[in-house]
Amino acid sequence: MSPAEEQNTLDTLAGVSSDSDDIAETISTSNFQQTTPQVINNMKSMTEEIIEKRVTFAQQKLLASLKAKHELLSKTSFAQPITTSLHTLEAHLDTTLCSAIDSMPTFKEDAEKLKQDLDTSLDEAINTYSE
Repeated sequence: MSPAEEQNTLDTLAGVSSDSDDIAETISTSNFQQTTPQVINNMKSMTEEIIEKRVTFAQQKLLASLKAKHELLSKTSFAQPITTSLHTLEAHLDTTLCSAIDSMPTFKEDAEKLKQDLDTSLDEAINTYSE
């Protein structure tokens, strides 16, 4: 993700967060049925933005790059540390995404699909470096 895309994502998240706070501050007994779902939807949107933009793009790009450079790197002392790092990344992503799935049931299907896609990419990269 380029610095400009990174900044755009952060600006978007900050804007949605600010809008959500504005809505949350107005929640009252007379409007909670209308305003609370807006806040929940905004939080879901922020979660999706974070996971899709920050995790998926960066991880998929990194994994693709590492797989593409395997022929070169496999001949160096870096192959084993890369394999170890991929296993560590896999464990961390599993924990993070499982936590996101558990904490945001309305996002469960999308998060599980994301986790499956990342698991596949990670497995491919790990298998490439394990050869």
